[in-house]
Amino acid sequence: MIPVLKKIRLFNGLSPSQIRLILSICTSSRFAAGDSVCEVGTPSDGMYILISGELEVLSDADTRLAVIKPVTTVGEMGVVTRQDRSATVRAICDSSALAIGRQSFESILRGDKEMSAVIYRNIVEIMCHKLVQDNAKVRQIQEREWSLEQSLREKNRDLSLALTLLEERAHIPRGHAEVLIKDMRVSAPPRGEEMADEYALPLGEVA
Repeated sequence: MIPVLKKIRLFNGLSPSQIRLILSICTSSRFAAGDSVCEVGTPSDGMYILISGELEVLSDADTRLAVIKPVTTVGEMGVVTRQDRSATVRAICDSSALAIGRQSFESILRGDKEMSAVIYRNIVEIMCHKLVQDNAKVRQIQEREWSLEQSLREKNRDLSLALTLLEERAHIPRGHAEVLIKDMRVSAPPRGEEMADEYALPLGEVA
């Protein structure tokens, strides 16, 4: 178990004896599919080390924000900051974890200043990494929104050109064509062929 815990970012840089000290305060926890691990707004009285299974992070609206896979920690930030849980975490499938109580964790940190310094440094690095990831996600969302806006403008331009073509070449009044398109949008048949047959414009008359 020591090599496994050494791979966790929170415990990176700790000696084997320090890892054993952390293991000494761990208790085993098991969660069936659907069980709650953490609930938003509840006290952060401990953290978990996910050993097997999968967990999901949920928003207030029960929307899945992320999936947590082994081996990693859950709820460590709340333990350090003493803030209430910021999200709900539930088991996707049968999962097992090691639980570490906040008071026990704080006690061993007070007793080992070197370990405390390493762990708090790791926490800062984890928070910085998450901040960079969040900023990247925001940029991706902004870029996607910009792309959608560009696509919408292009489609509106194409529609305007099509209406102009129908008016000039097929002699279909622009207002009449706009009504036909509006009716097509409202009806929205499930298959494109049916829609085309029902609302076919007299494009054969185009010179």
